[in-house]
Amino acid sequence: MAYFVASGEVTIICPHARSNRSVQDLTHEWPPIVWESFLYFNRGWRKANGLDHFPYPTKCDFDFSYGDTPHPDFADKPPTEQAFAVNHYWHGAVDVTVKMVAKK
Repeated sequence: MAYFVASGEVTIICPHARSNRSVQDLTHEWPPIVWESFLYFNRGWRKANGLDHFPYPTKCDFDFSYGDTPHPDFADKPPTEQAFAVNHYWHGAVDVTVKMVAKK
């Protein structure tokens, strides 16, 4: 079991859910990770959404920030076009990066 000190941080980088990399490895379990997956690590969000019961027995409490890595084909596009591609196109993003900070 891992423990975080108050304000301890972890950065997680994983394939974006709308990237083939998120589903190509047959040893990985469904579902792919989206940034919204990390909401479940925030106690206030779980409580506000009625998820502070079984089968959500987690007691952890993290704040987080995230960012998407657009596909290189969109690297020279304006930020608004990159954001549209990330949100609407398969392969519009390659990774999601989440920085989690422990609340204590």
